[in-house]
Amino acid sequence: MSWAGAIVLPFVLTACGSEAISPVPPEPTGPRPLVRTLLPCSVPGVSGETLCGRYEVFEDRKAASGRTIILEVLVAKATFRPAEADPVVYFHGGPGGSSVDNAWWVTSLLAGARRQRDLVFVDQRGTGNSNRLSCEGGLPGGEASLFGTHFPNDHVESCGARLAGNADLRFYTTDLAVDDVAEALSGFGYDQVNLFGASYGTRMALVFLRRHESRVRSILLNGVAPPQRGIHIEGASNVDASLEWLFSDCETDPSCASAYPTFRADFGRLVSRFDNGPVSIEAELSDGSMATVEFSKGDFGVAIRRMLYDESAYSIAPWVEESLQTGGWAGFPAYYVARTRWVGSDFGTGMHLSVICSEDVAFVTEAEIQSATSGTLLGESLIRRYKDACSKWPMGSIPSNYREIVLSDKPAFIISGERDPVTPALWGTETAQGLSNSRHLVLPDSGHFPVGACLEGIQSTFLTQGDPAAVPITCAAGSSSNAR
Repeated sequence: MSWAGAIVLPFVLTACGSEAISPVPPEPTGPRPLVRTLLPCSVPGVSGETLCGRYEVFEDRKAASGRTIILEVLVAKATFRPAEADPVVYFHGGPGGSSVDNAWWVTSLLAGARRQRDLVFVDQRGTGNSNRLSCEGGLPGGEASLFGTHFPNDHVESCGARLAGNADLRFYTTDLAVDDVAEALSGFGYDQVNLFGASYGTRMALVFLRRHESRVRSILLNGVAPPQRGIHIEGASNVDASLEWLFSDCETDPSCASAYPTFRADFGRLVSRFDNGPVSIEAELSDGSMATVEFSKGDFGVAIRRMLYDESAYSIAPWVEESLQTGGWAGFPAYYVARTRWVGSDFGTGMHLSVICSEDVAFVTEAEIQSATSGTLLGESLIRRYKDACSKWPMGSIPSNYREIVLSDKPAFIISGERDPVTPALWGTETAQGLSNSRHLVLPDSGHFPVGACLEGIQSTFLTQGDPAAVPITCAAGSSSNAR
């Protein structure tokens, strides 16, 4: 994407609901039957032979008794026979997103790898049709209540109380979800597997690698969120680094420098409107209605953070100019609403909080907040919003070594975006240091979870060959290797 071709890109979330998958095995009966049957099914957007099934696990895995969870499973069969015995297992991001619901585009992305291997999708506990922990039903204060916080207090409290009726929210952490998937894979006859994680899904893959290393043939990570890193405490500095890249790129790009010669300074002028605190504005909500809200620097920063994820970053400069010329805020407030209303949707918001609160926020100290956020655009707003929500959410326990760097000599291929504001390339480099047989590819001019025809070939080639050193990279730069 070049500045000359920059356009305003609306974010469209397209999902293929698990309820559209049919038929599936009947609900289990009896004390604890293991559902291990995969039946032919039709999945919108997924071509070729597909099988659907369910697998039952204990919510409290340590006690191995009490409430159970039915995991939703989808297998996109290899397009050629006989297939290799080791499938590719996909882990989706969020946390809170459904792997099964995203099979429609992952099967296209990995069409090359699917020629020889099944692609397996398991909705981890708390997502999709695996006892999804959503906070849907509308925000008590409407979408206007999202301003000033991702998580309106009344919404978080009421959601937690409702979910507690059919879930122990302490038991939805990554390590437990990983063990669920490992058990389900065994139940369906898969021993050796290849792992592919996207965004938070990379954390799932890395924890799987640590806990079940003997079962992993290879691991592919795109947009690495390793367990030793706190996504939201480091969010402020990561956004600033991504913004600096954007400013510098504009200054050295002739078309951008000509169109927005004072982009950096203009951005600073717009931010200075918050010097005296939030500003009262009329904001457009998702249904097209308008509401009077207090728009804060934190709200603005959250909108900027999400725009930096992808090509929406190229809309920041024109929106800044429009805001200064009109005295308004261009599309920033509406974008903020669009990117935060997931907390009241059918997304696994409860699972999201169970993971982030227990694995990241629980370890953040006041001293770290001060040192990590001082002088940044986001400041303390992002981490404070999560800390406030987490103060109302049950905390789970995690293994004592959970936040250590994952060590392994299994073949690994790591992909990072050069200007990723949420899982920076530095985290990919750090992760590669623990994976002695790895290769790290940093995609120039790319944000979070890079995609494209170039990467489709690279990713499928690695998953097919299982050797990071053997992957030809002819369409991208920035590769470094630990392969041996």
